[in-house]
Amino acid sequence: MTGRRTSRVGQMQIHLRAWRELRLLTQQELAQAASTSPAMISRLEHGTARPSPDLLARLATALELPASELLHQDPGVGGHGLPER
Repeated sequence: MTGRRTSRVGQMQIHLRAWRELRLLTQQELAQAASTSPAMISRLEHGTARPSPDLLARLATALELPASELLHQDPGVGGHGLPER
């Protein structure tokens, strides 16, 4: 497929990096928390890999987010961000 079509997975790559940086995590730290490799985090952030549903759930848990927010919500929009403690 060609053209400028942004899929939810394409949006997720952008949001994954934004959420990771908002949480002040390195790729290594997020990878460890989500039981994956730093290389996989890099590939997800660059859009060269697609997360399985299981990995998506682990990433959301590591970032303290519902998986739907990781896919749909940029952390700079809507006042979302660090969880209340």
